[in-house]
Amino acid sequence: ADTPDRRTVSLFIHRLFIRHLARLAECFSPVRCVEDAYGKAITAAVAAHKGDPRACYALGMAYERGEGVPKLEVEAARWIALAAEGGINNARIRMGELYLTGRGTERNPEAAYRLFDLAAREGDLRGEYRKGLCYLRGLGVLKDPERACECLRKASDGGYAPAAYCLGLLYQSGEGVPRD
Repeated sequence: ADTPDRRTVSLFIHRLFIRHLARLAECFSPVRCVEDAYGKAITAAVAAHKGDPRACYALGMAYERGEGVPKLEVEAARWIALAAEGGINNARIRMGELYLTGRGTERNPEAAYRLFDLAAREGDLRGEYRKGLCYLRGLGVLKDPERACECLRKASDGGYAPAAYCLGLLYQSGEGVPRD
């Protein structure tokens, strides 16, 4: 049989530790955790293991930043993905970015576009902006500068400054819109 590598073993042990720590912390729920990075990570782990999507996002971001837990990209992506499935738009945006870069997960531009589209449908201007960038660069969808401009204009009209800047660059270059 194949022996697992050190990274796989350490990740397994860490997951087991966090699971048991979350169960142990539940026993002391009347006691408030210390409000430092470790206390926040433990509190998030307890709620995340109960299925709270906001806590899953908080725990994922803690893993991504290494706040109160080791900095583990795979664990960050795992918890952020659970939060995205739970309907948290911040998690959808972040998971989409992770899918585009392949950090902590396999690179998957199509899944990234779908997450950005879901966030945009919920009225998130960042999702609309990133959806426009996907159309502009052909990430997960066919390259379509006109649709990119529509998405960027929608986000810009909503007050999202990065979209306005990008749209201005498109007007300057004449890509997807008449040069102006």
